[in-house]
Amino acid sequence: MSEINTHHLRLLEAVLFSSTEVLPEKLLARALPEEADLPELLKELQAQYAERGVNLVQAGKQIMLKLLVLIK
Repeated sequence: MSEINTHHLRLLEAVLFSSTEVLPEKLLARALPEEADLPELLKELQAQYAERGVNLVQAGKQIMLKLLVLIK
């Protein structure tokens, strides 16, 4: 597994959090530097947010972040 570039990870995170819609992988790839490894970055974000109430949702080649809301 390659080392994750933190700058690429933060760029991806910013794009996902700023969107209100599901984003195609192609659009995400265009938002990142050419050398960014989108699949690895997505895996890393998914792992980082797994237990923090944020889910990285992938449906085919469409991706978005969803917040989990707990109502007591």
